[in-house]
Amino acid sequence: MRGLKEIIFLTLIFISFMLSYINPLIAVIFYILILTSGIIILYSDFRSHYLLLLSVISVIIITLIYFALLFSLNITSEEHLFNIGNRTGTLSFTEALYFSTITLTTLGYGDITPHGYFRALSAIESILGFIFLGLLVSVFTSILIRRQNQKGR
Repeated sequence: MRGLKEIIFLTLIFISFMLSYINPLIAVIFYILILTSGIIILYSDFRSHYLLLLSVISVIIITLIYFALLFSLNITSEEHLFNIGNRTGTLSFTEALYFSTITLTTLGYGDITPHGYFRALSAIESILGFIFLGLLVSVFTSILIRRQNQKGR
């Protein structure tokens, strides 16, 4: 039963990515709903904090790749979606992965700036970055506290 839940979860992520061809903002909202419900349904029965840590890291990686794919697609009629250094245009996948990483970690170097609805997508990704990185620190801290308590016994 556990494998079936994960297959359904990944299928819904794929469907939300396909929605990006219709409307990227709706696709991202659908993706966030899938992530929150998927984390609750799939990972609510974790007995091990290490598995929870692994799942948080995997959700962060999936989110990075998801947004990188969204940023690298030319799904709009606009030609100038990003300012990249001294040029304007679309992003290659590697540039989009770099931009997604910088945005999710909320570093924001400023060498790539989005235009249009990609600004909203970038803002959503940075909010997710705050949440996911906070969750990662929280899970990691609880692992350290649990180890410390086991040593004290």
